[in-house]
Amino acid sequence: MPLSAYGVRGIIYMWTIKQTEEFQDWYEKADKKLQDDTLEHVEILRQFGPQLNRPYVDTLKGSSITNLKELRFNSGDKVIRIFFVFDPERNGVLVIGGDKAGSGDKSFYDKMIAKSEKIYAKYLEERKKEIVKEQKKIEKKTKEKSPAKKKKERK
Repeated sequence: MPLSAYGVRGIIYMWTIKQTEEFQDWYEKADKKLQDDTLEHVEILRQFGPQLNRPYVDTLKGSSITNLKELRFNSGDKVIRIFFVFDPERNGVLVIGGDKAGSGDKSFYDKMIAKSEKIYAKYLEERKKEIVKEQKKIEKKTKEKSPAKKKKERK
């Protein structure tokens, strides 16, 4: 049975969408209309996840990030592109946003892809540290509950 925004047999699955600090900074500086339009399109991405295609999403070429994509929409006279990727844990990550209007395609994409690669590398490094920290917590709890330790405590 094919998946849709509504999932299988009526079970609704929504994708987790995260954002980088750089994306959050861009969003906070945007005017109210652009913020509203951004939320509307991010919600569509959250519903459809990696299956979302044109006209909302396109895959970018020329990046070292596999499957770097852009969320595409207009907001007033702005031509908005939000660069995002689904990370190894299958979370959507909003990397950075920008207005393509009047900037010339090649220079806009060259700059945004380079920024996206740096920002995403930083994001992955931070996630790696968080995962290692979580693993240490789990290992500590597991050792505390291990049968060998309980036997020693009883003696």
